Amino acid sequence: MKIWDLIKVENIRNRSWFRRLFCIVVLLFSSIAIITHIALDNTVDVDDNLFELDLVLDIQRSNYARLKKDLQENSVSFNTKLEKELASLHFQYLGEFIGEVEKFKQEIPSTANWRYYVREEIMDVKEEIYILERYYHNREDEEFQEFLSKYNNVSYGNEIFYSYEEEVFYHALEEYYQKPSSEIESVINAKKEYLNNVEQLLKEGIYYRYLEYMIKVIKSGYDIHQDTGREEDTDYFIGAFLDYPELADSIIEQKIEDEQDYRVQNVYRMQTIPGCDLLSEDEYFKLFPNYEGLKRACKRQEELANEKKEILKYSTTHAILSAIPHDEDSLDYTILSSKTTVDGVKHLGIIILIIIILTGGDILTREKISGEENILLTSPNKRGKIFLAKFLYITLECYALWFIGLFLFIIISGNLYGFHEIFTPALVYKGGKVVETFYLLTILKDIFLASIPILAFLSFYFSLSLFSKKTFVVAGISFLGIAISSISWPLILRSQTSILTYMIFPYLDYTTILNHTSNYRSALAIVDIKDSTGIIISILTFLICYSIGNFVYAKREIKND
Repeated sequence: MKIWDLIKVENIRNRSWFRRLFCIVVLLFSSIAIITHIALDNTVDVDDNLFELDLVLDIQRSNYARLKKDLQENSVSFNTKLEKELASLHFQYLGEFIGEVEKFKQEIPSTANWRYYVREEIMDVKEEIYILERYYHNREDEEFQEFLSKYNNVSYGNEIFYSYEEEVFYHALEEYYQKPSSEIESVINAKKEYLNNVEQLLKEGIYYRYLEYMIKVIKSGYDIHQDTGREEDTDYFIGAFLDYPELADSIIEQKIEDEQDYRVQNVYRMQTIPGCDLLSEDEYFKLFPNYEGLKRACKRQEELANEKKEILKYSTTHAILSAIPHDEDSLDYTILSSKTTVDGVKHLGIIILIIIILTGGDILTREKISGEENILLTSPNKRGKIFLAKFLYITLECYALWFIGLFLFIIISGNLYGFHEIFTPALVYKGGKVVETFYLLTILKDIFLASIPILAFLSFYFSLSLFSKKTFVVAGISFLGIAISSISWPLILRSQTSILTYMIFPYLDYTTILNHTSNYRSALAIVDIKDSTGIIISILTFLICYSIGNFVYAKREIKND
């Protein structure tokens, strides 16, 4: 019989509707679990941001209530009338700030939002304008002279009521103390113009117009920090674009109105991609055994960081959503889409391996028990061909299950996030540049790579089953191997030994290599391996195990019961 005919025979012999239903149900629940995990893993940051915003608002409300009580009851002695006047002014603007943020809380989900920082900044700018105008009209005011001569902090009692007293008061007063009135008037007018513009931008709530205005302001030579009281921390949103001006132009040209658009988030995410500092004081780096290993790990980290940045740049300028996976030591989060969730199908390998062990792993041991093995061994077909047909049947079943899983991932992800993105190009860094490839072809390529270690492990299981009639013993040994695979990389790092990296176990879930997870990258400091090492070891494991199994099966003696 031909190989294909033998495979069909195996399919008929192992056909079971219950088995097929079991496989599909397990794949369905596994797909839902993986997609849910990906979604939850990338919504933690949003929850944290909401918590942070509530916390900040509670602190501001507490400050507001305390200041209100002190002003109403005169329970605290201000050093000068000026201090009480400025405290009242701050009380007024703080109340406006809290009210505005609470009103737009649904639109401003966290402090990591340009509108939140602009509203906070407006409070500082208004106070600066007030102080400069008062000084401009009352240059000989004794209180101002006394305040400047003493270089006081604006405070009452031992409590400093103003969070940014040095930035606001000293920038507003010390910087322009004894400057010509014309210069002070020019600064006041510039601040008023800036204030009016950003207040209008806040009303519009259109991100690209805000970005366009801020870039223009900066390019004009206007000192954001000094001339507006803007804090350096608030420069995060503009600073990212100053580092990549071509991306700022792209955002403006594409008229992106929402800051949450993935193209804007791409630029922010680029700021969270770490390089590698050889002088880092992080305790984690002290675990590395030698300087050469650390340099090797750092070099790879820098290469990966550059690849991700280039992909994010390309994604932004060409409006193609990238599917860079989340990594705890890299990007803070991944933009959730059908692409990023379908990518999770690569993790199905171990699930499929377990399914096959549970439902079809007894393909050889069952024959021994039933006596069918004698019939096969006495058939005119060569034993090597029979053994190959059995393994090819298991292999085809493995791919069939993976393709069913891919179909489930596409359906679930498409319903959650839309099907459009699945048919947009994948972005791959290749040959020193970003190239577009058909996304589903990229997924199929990754599935094929991820399947090689799975097939290698199946060959080990397949050959092992030739030596035992007890399926549960073989399955138990195999499950132990799967358990070892799940802790391999942390074990390599903790033990600082490279022996495990030359076994099949660390590569069983090859997605850890495809996604360059932190444990894998860190292991490069211990052993000099490449991404292809796992594939080479898997192929060698497969050849060795299959050859042993084929040899044992060919030499099997017919038993007469």
